[in-house]
Amino acid sequence: MAPVDNISVTSLENEPAWGSHDIDDPNNIDQIFSAMEAFLAKNSIGGRLQFELDGHNHNVSQIPQRLVQQDEPSKSDIVVRFESIEHFKTIHKQASEYEDALETKDVDDFNKEGNSFKAWPLISIPEGDDITTWMILVEPRQIIEARIPNVGESCLLRLVNPNSDEGVSAWWNARRAQNNFAEVNKGKESWSKLIVFNVRLVKSEDESNCVIHALIPSDGKQHENLEKLELTKDNAVSVGLFFIKSDATFEAEMKSLSKLVKASNIPPVTPLATINRDAESEQVTKVGDWLDLAPELLPEQKPIVVKKPTNPRAVQAQQVEAFKYLLDFHDPESFVNIFDIYPHMREPNRPGLGIPSAILKKYARMNEHQRNAYNGLLSKMPYGIAMLPGGPGGGKTDWVMTVIGLMQSKSRAKVLYLLDINGPLDDATAKYIWLMQNAGLPKRAIRMKNFGTEFKRSVRVGAMDTRTKGSEEPEVDFSRNFLSLYTQHAAGTAPDPTRTRHQHILPSLDEAAWEHYDKHRDEFETLTDAIATCNGSPLQNRQLRREIYVLYSAVLRLADFIATTPCVAASAFSRMFIPDLVVFDEAAHARELSTLISIANFCPKAGWIFIGDHRQTQPTVKSNNTNPHGRQLATSAMERAYLAGVLNHQLLINHRAFGRLERLPSKLIYGGKMVSGIPHMDRFPRWAKFVRGYLDGLAGLRCSTPRLIVHLNGVGRPTKVGTSWFHQQHMQWTMERVWELINNPRFRSAENEANKGTILLLAPYKAAVTKYQEAIEALAKAHPNHRIPQRVEARTWDSSQGHEADIVAIDYVREYPTGFMDGMYRFNVGLTRARQGEWHLMHPNMPKAETFQKTNYLRKLYSACEKGLDGLGEGRIANITWGAQPIAIVHDVPDKVLVKEEAVKNAPTKHEIVKGENTKDDSAGEPSGEELPAQDFDAPVLVLSDIEPEEDGNEMPKTPHFGYTHSSAANSQASLRQETTTVVVDGHKLDLGCELPVNYDNIVW
Repeated sequence: MAPVDNISVTSLENEPAWGSHDIDDPNNIDQIFSAMEAFLAKNSIGGRLQFELDGHNHNVSQIPQRLVQQDEPSKSDIVVRFESIEHFKTIHKQASEYEDALETKDVDDFNKEGNSFKAWPLISIPEGDDITTWMILVEPRQIIEARIPNVGESCLLRLVNPNSDEGVSAWWNARRAQNNFAEVNKGKESWSKLIVFNVRLVKSEDESNCVIHALIPSDGKQHENLEKLELTKDNAVSVGLFFIKSDATFEAEMKSLSKLVKASNIPPVTPLATINRDAESEQVTKVGDWLDLAPELLPEQKPIVVKKPTNPRAVQAQQVEAFKYLLDFHDPESFVNIFDIYPHMREPNRPGLGIPSAILKKYARMNEHQRNAYNGLLSKMPYGIAMLPGGPGGGKTDWVMTVIGLMQSKSRAKVLYLLDINGPLDDATAKYIWLMQNAGLPKRAIRMKNFGTEFKRSVRVGAMDTRTKGSEEPEVDFSRNFLSLYTQHAAGTAPDPTRTRHQHILPSLDEAAWEHYDKHRDEFETLTDAIATCNGSPLQNRQLRREIYVLYSAVLRLADFIATTPCVAASAFSRMFIPDLVVFDEAAHARELSTLISIANFCPKAGWIFIGDHRQTQPTVKSNNTNPHGRQLATSAMERAYLAGVLNHQLLINHRAFGRLERLPSKLIYGGKMVSGIPHMDRFPRWAKFVRGYLDGLAGLRCSTPRLIVHLNGVGRPTKVGTSWFHQQHMQWTMERVWELINNPRFRSAENEANKGTILLLAPYKAAVTKYQEAIEALAKAHPNHRIPQRVEARTWDSSQGHEADIVAIDYVREYPTGFMDGMYRFNVGLTRARQGEWHLMHPNMPKAETFQKTNYLRKLYSACEKGLDGLGEGRIANITWGAQPIAIVHDVPDKVLVKEEAVKNAPTKHEIVKGENTKDDSAGEPSGEELPAQDFDAPVLVLSDIEPEEDGNEMPKTPHFGYTHSSAANSQASLRQETTTVVVDGHKLDLGCELPVNYDNIVW
């Protein structure tokens, strides 16, 4: 790929260089703030440093007024190749500090508002005479969604008077915990949206007179009481929250940048000495069976062993060269060939190697793009860096798991897996565990969830700087979590292991440490004695902390695979785990400084692999409109590499989308290079034909590609909630369609017809998503046997990355498009989540809006569905009258299929499908499409026969589904009648309808 030449390099010669001062040096604080003050005065509106006279001095700058956002920001202000290290450092420090100031101000503004929330004190667990830990459930509201702490992080919580919002208790420290109610108790799925806090109360420190009662008493019948408990407004209390902005990520990024800059300005150091891992493991623990690998391990090619440096943990020469390469993507002088380090990976299918068949099967299933990347990318990694972008459904994670599996199949290689999003990180860990279990390899995986906050809480202030050589005080204190697990196991109240939706056990570091200790207590007799003999407060017992630290160090060093976030990777963890390979997943979602965390803190001999897709996602930047370098901050290292033309491999063979759904995003986003990896004859399996037939019925038109743009003619306007929006009638219509599909046994997974089909509901506004989530919960409560929470999910576009479903429904909510609806990243994500079919629910006024004609992607989507693209149909426009009577449509019904109406209230005797306003245009560019003929029936049934085959030769699906009156002018206020229609096929009844009242507020599912 040729480099992009028209990207200008922003000059910063005249900008104040506060970044030239070492942020870690307290002597430079005056110069730093002086430079920051000058910068803000020049680049912001009223931008002097502002401090509150009556509050905390956060050293936070005044944030400029919000500037007008451009519809499509120009990329001319993005620096693709930086001129120097100082150039890179200055831009990213300024941009990050500005963003941090904005986030701090946002949190401070919320804290001043004094909001209150409904909460339920669920249970209390005594930890001593004076200490009790409470589990408190808090009902979230949209106002806190962007500010709420992540799992493992903390805020302050207090009880408040519900009438005045005045506090009636002291502020208590509340640590957010994982909400596992949906997984452990199917009857409590409605609780899954609540925020769970663990609050540790010390009676002697709280002088308030408030009284708090647990809803589940400690009477030995907790499980029985939990089953019976209902959360209502009558048993709720009111709480106030005070958020504390976490600086962990910001500090980790700044420290990593500082380390690399400093190392780049000093003479090169010698490479990290080869470590004898067997000897190291024996020094930590005597347990030899923890790493029982395959009986025969191939010898690894050893790097040149040099004299061990004075500080082996210092930044090494390879790390510095990798950092410099990322700055300007210059022609590299050296490469890492992973096949030289692990020769068995060069030809893994060579007879006699003994690689497990489960891993070899994954290697054999690699498609052309994956195989090319395996052979070409891994054999020539510039300074150890490999970047591999891939499109949706391209198998990026599957590819890297195959690489890891092959590497570890015949070696003791250790892998660090980084990802800055918790959900996908859980999924990746589960995939690794599943692969190793199938391969019969006894590898140990640890999912260190939120270890960064645990580390921040447990490290003694100043310990890392003040400890002396030979000191018995460990640099990290793991005692609180371990002793808590010890107490719970001793009392028989230990929590269930952390699980994902895949039901794989994901051991946390604490769980792994406990399991290791419990199985090998004879190896940790000193720790056992320390626990037994400590009195008073065990946390003050230095020897106890030391022994627990030794246990955790052993577990970390002996682990084969550790998955965590970049934030924890920048902590002392980097001195406790030495990986041979670092994988950074969703690298296009991470800011450049987060990417550098993996390089500044680790020097893996096999290098760094970065995977992601810069066309689906980008780093999150809240200050993009006002930050002088916001566009640069929102540009990932992977996107810069793409713009620089140095990415030689991409995974663009799509294995997700059936029915040619991948074709349109390929044309609009990927330059036509994304192709289907599904064999031509398998692109419409019978369950995908059902979905296409269902969409045929909605549109009243043939859909060669199962994609619809739906207009509900006669609907009202959306409703505004704060700064967000939702559309009541859009939601009602969508949920009616959801129930039709979920209730139909023929709606199955295209990938595995033994599984039922799934639905993903997307909306650009959080208020709309919240309403959909509430509707899903109501539907699930009314029909508990349909596993609705496992099959239907509602998300915003921004949070749908990494998720997919058989059918995707996108509700655009508003009457006209807004700028963020038309961004490439959101548009691409929304258009590539579906496996079998999708519909886009647009207000009828949206395509008529002047702003719609100025959109870049939405109008192309509309045109492709209306007129086709390149002579091929990419979807249909469906004009449906709001409140129209649904009818059942059956294609090519044989004589043995009996359709009969069981209960139709006020049903008409004649149904027809008439042309809508866009019917003629809908047929353009669709050579095989045709209108559905109008026919008369005594019952609401329309039988279609003699339909010509599709352009790919597949027949029209012989599947019953619903159709509607397609008219934009008539009967806009008609009420939706209630009916139940049953199709009997070979003696089996298939319910096609249900009672669906029009007024959503009065729905009782």
